[in-house]
Amino acid sequence: MTIPLVAAMVATALACWLLTRLLITLAPRLGLEDVPNHRSSHDRVTARGGGLAIVVASLLGMVAAVATAGSVPGDGGQGASWWLAAAGCPLLALVGLVDDIRALGYRLRLVAQAVAIAAIVWAGATALPGLGGAFAGTSSSDWPRWLIWAVAVAVLVIGIWWVNLFNFMDGIDALAMTEALFLLGCFVLIHRLSGTEASTWCALLLIAAVVGFLPHNWPPARIFLGDCGSLFLGVSIFGLAMHSVTRGHTGPWFWLIVAAGFVSDTSVTLLRRMLSGFDVTSAHRSHLYQQLGRRWRDHRKVTLVYSATNLAWFLPLALMSHQWPRCGLGLTIAAYAPAIAICWCLGAGRPGDPVLGSAGRDDSESDPDPVTTQQT
Repeated sequence: MTIPLVAAMVATALACWLLTRLLITLAPRLGLEDVPNHRSSHDRVTARGGGLAIVVASLLGMVAAVATAGSVPGDGGQGASWWLAAAGCPLLALVGLVDDIRALGYRLRLVAQAVAIAAIVWAGATALPGLGGAFAGTSSSDWPRWLIWAVAVAVLVIGIWWVNLFNFMDGIDALAMTEALFLLGCFVLIHRLSGTEASTWCALLLIAAVVGFLPHNWPPARIFLGDCGSLFLGVSIFGLAMHSVTRGHTGPWFWLIVAAGFVSDTSVTLLRRMLSGFDVTSAHRSHLYQQLGRRWRDHRKVTLVYSATNLAWFLPLALMSHQWPRCGLGLTIAAYAPAIAICWCLGAGRPGDPVLGSAGRDDSESDPDPVTTQQT
């Protein structure tokens, strides 16, 4: 790790901490306040849109690192397409910020997400020998052209799902932030702290920004991440994962496993709501982590349990899949099977508060014992 990068990380963390404090002060004037309603689990007005500090601080940190080093870190070719894809991350954050201030229609949000993810998919395709040209039919490939497009569309859908999934899981204090630290740390671990690749610089500076924001978001939170931050972190993590896979640093099994906690909770929740006839696009608070937050009355316990599961179960399995790629499918099943079973048995997605023994109560009813620090 180079001295300019270390200095930029320290500056990024400090800048994010200061910017977050400023946002907390200016939130009433900017219209960035989360007012509790009948579906909220917090009972006091709390600042939101704190992700803006992460976006600004990480971008300024990258500029500072490049300026101090005197050059842009190399990325082994295909740099232009990856930098173009990276530009979609702050643009999607801007859409999220507008949504934090005044609600946007889901169609506009979906289009913005699709554009940002499509840029990442294209960058990943151009990183694979012969595949970028195969999209346009200008180069040969072992795969037929229709299959290449089918895979690209599938990855596009997965990317959009992941960005929304990360947004769904930003529902209690510090949960999304600790997950972001975990996933970004996994990327750096796989890249072994290489200071020469732009992607590693970006991951480390994002980590620094999250570290600067986390004290303000730690229970009891004084500011929420908001769509601005959750969309930015979600798409950034997806882009880094795509870069890691297409550059051959690790396989897709690794990323499927390290994300298993968030994927299992959200997937089981939405599946059960669909089977129960609920509108999956409507606001609710039936994720397992939300139910545990109300049961334990302490967001720190929920966040620490999810983090401990990541470190003690998912990370070792992911590292084994990296070491022995042929065992990837079996290790992925080993990661997801118990996680899905736990989410299902504890009632993720069930209306009401099943872990509190009140199953059958409609989602629209207010919680008689709200957790004062829970995010929407």
